[in-house]
Amino acid sequence: DLQLNFTSLKNTITKLPDGNPITNGTKRLAEGKDIYAFYLRKWYGVDPTDGSGLYYAIPGTTTDTRMGPKGELLTFNSTNAEYDYAGTAIPKFFGSITNTVSVKNISLSFLLNYQVGGKFYDGNYAGLMGVSYGRALHADNLRAWTKPGDVTDIPRLDINKTGQFNAQSDRFLIDASYLNIR
Repeated sequence: DLQLNFTSLKNTITKLPDGNPITNGTKRLAEGKDIYAFYLRKWYGVDPTDGSGLYYAIPGTTTDTRMGPKGELLTFNSTNAEYDYAGTAIPKFFGSITNTVSVKNISLSFLLNYQVGGKFYDGNYAGLMGVSYGRALHADNLRAWTKPGDVTDIPRLDINKTGQFNAQSDRFLIDASYLNIR
């Protein structure tokens, strides 16, 4: 009886309205998927011919597309970009170590917190990569594309296209591993 109740509770929790996934920000709640997984546009890189930021295009898209060197369908229009799961915020493992050493009347304590694995969406960095009048820019923009043939991971600085080139994508996912000593 307990097993039956647990199964029905589990089915109640994991079922979504009409089975349709719910997308909110960088996450997507879908049956059978990790609720901490990032669901973002798939970033390809920068076109060395014109400095456009490129994404993998939704299959079948015919506007604002170009072919990549290996036959990939690419787009600079973030609306036509393909979405996919791009890692999880859940680390492989995490923990802490603490100790206190005392000699006579002097004590020394330490605390190490750590995490290995997991991803973090760096929205602050993404905001500093977008070009706007009167706003601060990240120093990485100094590596932006400037002329045909430049090979870089930063698209051209174009105030009219910054929303397209710097749209929310897996480009801004970083490793969330850390070691904190206190």
